[in-house]
Amino acid sequence: MTIVALVRHGQTDWNATGKFQGSSDIPLNELGREQAQIAVPFLREFAEKTNKDWDTLRFSPLQRARETGYIIADALRIEDRRVLPSMVERDWGWAEGHTLEEINAANPVLAGLPQRQAREGILGAEPRLQVINRGVYALRSMATIAPDSNIVVATHGSVLRYTVEHLIAESLGEVPNLGAVVLKVEIRDGVMCTERIAQNF
Repeated sequence: MTIVALVRHGQTDWNATGKFQGSSDIPLNELGREQAQIAVPFLREFAEKTNKDWDTLRFSPLQRARETGYIIADALRIEDRRVLPSMVERDWGWAEGHTLEEINAANPVLAGLPQRQAREGILGAEPRLQVINRGVYALRSMATIAPDSNIVVATHGSVLRYTVEHLIAESLGEVPNLGAVVLKVEIRDGVMCTERIAQNF
């Protein structure tokens, strides 16, 4: 059984102004670096309750996730740290660097839709199913390669939410900066079984 904590990165300047980031490599701001400490007590308490330390950090290749992950790993004394490309954020194409209001202004058809529907209508964005498949692949790989590990994954809001909602068939709502979901992941007879066992939002 593999325990995986999926943790969204801390705030960036684009988060603060409501701009789509996606594949754009935007760094944490000062508040984001402070926020990265927020997840530490939650993860430490979970480790104490289960009597098993977090032993591995995996992180998206984008610097905001990598820096968040390193701050957490330093606090939890995690030495094993490696990039996990499949947990990179959804690529929003031309919409990156723009707010939803600016996107709606450029495509009035989206303006009257609820926010989630409007986001899905952005032309040129990476397909949602592809993002889900990447997230599921990452979890299956970790459960296969490291079946007895406790792994922290520093990642992004969309890939985290889409993947978890797909697996648990339940809405998470918006994932805040440093929002964390802990999953139990196990491969049984070739089938990946997942269970949400904790979250901090």
